Amino acid sequence: MPLPVFIYFNTIMFIYGFAFIKPFLKPVWFRVIITWPALIYQGTCILLLPFTWITYIYWRWFAMVIVGLCLIGFVQSNLLLKEYVSFSMNETKGGYKTKLQRATYRVSRHPPLSAGEKVLKIAQITDPHLGPFMSASKLRGVSTTIAEWNPDLVFLTGDFLTMESYYETDNLAFGFEPLHDLARSGKVFACLGNHDYESIETVQEALRRNDIPLLMDDDAFVDTPVGRVQIIGTEFEFSRKNHIRKARTEKLVQKLGEKQAMRIWLVHNPEEFQHFPDNSADLMFSGHTHGGQVGLYSLGIHATLYGLFKRQPDHGLWRQGSNSLYVHRGTGFYGFPLRLGVS
Repeated sequence: MPLPVFIYFNTIMFIYGFAFIKPFLKPVWFRVIITWPALIYQGTCILLLPFTWITYIYWRWFAMVIVGLCLIGFVQSNLLLKEYVSFSMNETKGGYKTKLQRATYRVSRHPPLSAGEKVLKIAQITDPHLGPFMSASKLRGVSTTIAEWNPDLVFLTGDFLTMESYYETDNLAFGFEPLHDLARSGKVFACLGNHDYESIETVQEALRRNDIPLLMDDDAFVDTPVGRVQIIGTEFEFSRKNHIRKARTEKLVQKLGEKQAMRIWLVHNPEEFQHFPDNSADLMFSGHTHGGQVGLYSLGIHATLYGLFKRQPDHGLWRQGSNSLYVHRGTGFYGFPLRLGVS
């Protein structure tokens, strides 16, 4: 790498990090000149790190390939794809054992035809992460698209913020404002993600302004075209110990008492799914994984880095016994600077 280029990228990395001293959503010019180049550089360095053993002869060519992949990832990271996922609850009820496994579903770019069946239309926003790749206007555009579709239910499954947006109550409320009318009709519900606890007052106030109930280990009943549905939203469980997670989940299920209607859970982290007793989660909606962050989904292959190393649900429909889980790939993302192959 030429010295001037090296100095430029390291300088903007310093400026990018220094700017977090005072959290606020950065203007477009700052993102173009500082944030996005810094994140591309950071992502390139991270992806190159495991391959430092490659000899100097091939290193330049290999580095160019990684840079090219990161540029593709940058473009994909800025894309918002509208997908319609459909599956039958009757299909998911048969042929699945107690072992966690991926289930089949259909994806299209247009609303599927119901063919006379009772259909429950659900929209989900998860992990928008208001910040470098998600402006308030962009989030508002997502909310507007959902409102125009007029679904039966809308679920906001956590991680609404980044370090830039800790105090951006007005912008987060602005992003969700198009859902206000649906919320007043009792169709919108939210739960918390792990990053929301870093500035929980911001999230609570933004949702309150739009009359969106935040379910924190709480539930609500709503009438839908397929009958009465019980919606349960949970707080995020930070413990990594499975016995603690399992005990907490069983306590929540026990607290609900006898099942009176179809149960839909809003649980940010899909790893919690394995701890639910059989027949306690007709359908669960999660996010958190950002679609596996890096993978081959864009090529029609389910494999992702998250799934490879964590061996947990990374995206799509999953089944365990009679319980069902859908993991959204993420409206946005955070953490690793780019997404590649999973947008």
